[in-house]
Amino acid sequence: MRMILPVKKHPSFLKIKEFMVNLSQISNRNQVKIPLSKFGAVNCRYRQRITKVPFLYPTLIMVISGKKSIYIDHKEVQCLPGEFLAIPAPSKLDVINIPDTDHGYFLAFYLYFESSLVEQFQRLYKFDESIRTDKVSVHLKENDLLYSSILHFLEISQQIKLGDDLLNHRLMDILLCLIKCCNSSHMLLSMSHKWSERIYSMLLSNPSRPWQVKDVCSNLCVSESTLRRHLRKESTDFRTIIDDVRMGLAISEVQFTCLPISTIALNCGYSSFSRFTSRFQQRFDTTPSQLRKSMAVSS
Repeated sequence: MRMILPVKKHPSFLKIKEFMVNLSQISNRNQVKIPLSKFGAVNCRYRQRITKVPFLYPTLIMVISGKKSIYIDHKEVQCLPGEFLAIPAPSKLDVINIPDTDHGYFLAFYLYFESSLVEQFQRLYKFDESIRTDKVSVHLKENDLLYSSILHFLEISQQIKLGDDLLNHRLMDILLCLIKCCNSSHMLLSMSHKWSERIYSMLLSNPSRPWQVKDVCSNLCVSESTLRRHLRKESTDFRTIIDDVRMGLAISEVQFTCLPISTIALNCGYSSFSRFTSRFQQRFDTTPSQLRKSMAVSS
């Protein structure tokens, strides 16, 4: 009988942990910008509670140290070291990050699947609508195959000369593992070609641009009244979408980079630093500076 190793001693998990600890140290020492559509490390030395966090892309989260809680329909879902959260997009979730009592820090790996990659995945593997009606799992336990797929992706990510093609291939490996082995077909649900999702993709291409409804209508070849009607049917509006995009980018750059807050504000389309800080606090119940102070270089 094959012996199942405890997650904290699993070789692939330990290698992933070492990689992400090193990444969190580097990103805290340098102004390293990690693309929103790729991956990053979230770390903190104090308990964090962040409200209404927008997930603009399907996102896989793996807890390395400490505990992460998210709230879905007012129900808490707890994720422990070595476990995963598979979050569809677009989503807005309240999040709590709790440091490990022994090591004194929280650390999690975030992996994003951008729209073009998921659409390419669907064309390649031809998943039909029936797979979307199956029972799905947001909270995933330890999985050897998923560990291996993630480790291969991280190893390839360091080989810049190999380009994006192989990296995207590894990302599709992880998606295939999630769909086939982990009951996470909901990771494809966001690619349903809703009007709101088309606008999300457009705004994400240039979030610092001062977008107006007329700009979006021109690109989509529809009138403003028609677009507003479509968005009402999806229970949203243009202002909500643009706020989700800008605040989604904002919290990612605050957590994943050491860029100055003023630079992040400009990247998110805010010329006023005070207005950016005020909106950030209204959205997440904390300021960018307070969130940064709770973060630490993991040792």
